[in-house]
Amino acid sequence: MKARLLMGVLMFSACPKDQSQVTDESDPLIQKLKAEQARGSTAHSPGDPPENKLADAVVRNAPPMELTPLPQSSLLIGSTSIEVIGLMTMQSVHKNGMAITTGDNFVKVMFSAQTTEVDSIDVGASTLSFKGESFGIAKDIQKIASGSALQVDFKAGDKKIITAYFEVPSNALSPGLMLNLVTSKSKGTLPLQ
Repeated sequence: MKARLLMGVLMFSACPKDQSQVTDESDPLIQKLKAEQARGSTAHSPGDPPENKLADAVVRNAPPMELTPLPQSSLLIGSTSIEVIGLMTMQSVHKNGMAITTGDNFVKVMFSAQTTEVDSIDVGASTLSFKGESFGIAKDIQKIASGSALQVDFKAGDKKIITAYFEVPSNALSPGLMLNLVTSKSKGTLPLQ
């Protein structure tokens, strides 16, 4: 009997009371939460798909864009003289009816290299850098777009044009973009923009 009585008391004491919640609309926290909720619902509705940079790039199909390298875009690395002769950005590379597209940017750097001694340039180890971030060669694009070999050898007196492709975010296409090259004898950095 005691058990039943105890169970009855517990059942009635555990039932929630019917209380309506009263919120003070003048409370600064409530006002701030409501303002944030309203701002969030207008900025991005829950049914909208998230941004897709790659899909946007495919639909936009923007043509390549020439960039102007700095006038002093030349450098001597050991016995090899380097001069930037072309700088271009694109989001797609096309070959044989096939297109490879990125949500970022492919940067095509063309430079002439002339040496007075036997030397080589390790194109595969080349990078672009911007504000402490480095971006390596896009090796698949380098091959598809018929860029230069990843290792270019020189005899004394040779002059060659080298083409390298990198994949970089849009914010890196700004003043401060640098080309970092490695030869068999030394390393060098060349400002591009």
